[in-house]
Amino acid sequence: MTSLTSLVYMSVAVDELTDHDLVAMLREARLRNDALGVSGLLLAKDGRFLQVLEGPAWSVEDRFAAIERDPRHTEVQSLSREQIESRRFDGWAMAFGSPSDADVLDEPG
Repeated sequence: MTSLTSLVYMSVAVDELTDHDLVAMLREARLRNDALGVSGLLLAKDGRFLQVLEGPAWSVEDRFAAIERDPRHTEVQSLSREQIESRRFDGWAMAFGSPSDADVLDEPG
């Protein structure tokens, strides 16, 4: 069985992104991630991103290195990197969420 890695990072968009920009970025990520066996989740809110990447270690590291070089991001910061037994987002080339202010404020914690 291949060793799986989960990596969580945060970043800030250099420019303000429209919904169209986000959809284009998401399509691009899904195609690339699917080809590399990477699954995960992307949350976007007010120009900030939180993303979970999971898959074979080499694939996750490849994707993260590309994200660090991507001129659309700044302040890229790895929050956690760990070996996992199974995927949390299996079958999702990239799940996406963009919570509203009300969603965030109504959530405990």
